[in-house]
Amino acid sequence: MMKARDAFKPYIMHRRYFLLFTLFYSLLISCESQKVFTKEGIIQLRFRDYDSTEHKYVNKAFMTDLSIWYKNNFVIEEIKTIKTSDSDGVITLETPIAYYLFIDRDTKAFYNYSSFSDTARILDKYTQADTAEIKGLGGWSFYREHKLNVDSLKFLSDTTLDNIVYRRVQILLNVNDILRPTLIYLRCDKKGTVFLFDKNLSEKLDCPIVRIDYLPTSKNPSPVSSEIVFIKDSLTKEEQRVFEAWEKNMKKYPVGK
Repeated sequence: MMKARDAFKPYIMHRRYFLLFTLFYSLLISCESQKVFTKEGIIQLRFRDYDSTEHKYVNKAFMTDLSIWYKNNFVIEEIKTIKTSDSDGVITLETPIAYYLFIDRDTKAFYNYSSFSDTARILDKYTQADTAEIKGLGGWSFYREHKLNVDSLKFLSDTTLDNIVYRRVQILLNVNDILRPTLIYLRCDKKGTVFLFDKNLSEKLDCPIVRIDYLPTSKNPSPVSSEIVFIKDSLTKEEQRVFEAWEKNMKKYPVGK
């Protein structure tokens, strides 16, 4: 295969071969660029319960999806709370938004905002170590090391869901000396993302783990499923303005002052 530096010596190459090489090199760069994970967008962290009647994972009312916006090293998480009310024996469940959590991964600064707006009020601000649980109502500490204790694994055939190709691996998880059959899904088109399950295992399997299904057993007939869903790989102008405003607020209202 011709080396890239040879492209800078067209005078020793026949014109036709030079053009072919240029085309091939352009296609190669294009393919490589498609593997680079976008630096901005929206994802959701979803949790589902296994329904033994329907034989599938379903969304229960109390399992709220966690929406996350990201831009470079900045992340915004939509933090919800759960409220119940009883009216004449009829119980109503609500999941209102409590606040928006703004995280700067460079400085490990955390800000709670009243709304998703460039004029939102700061409710709280703090720093904390990566090993600590997020203060307040929590959130997803995607940057923490969460290692799966894998006893064995078996590669299965790929599957396509919603026009997305997933690699599948069935594993046995050792949880307190109890082996739990589990199915993990990997998205090789999202290499480079920081949003994944078990960084070390993802690296060994060469693709990020984006979904974990704990399989039903006689001792655990209703397990859960956790999934990272990539909603889109861009931000609107309004969303961009929020990131810009909150980044400025970090300099104007630094943590500790």
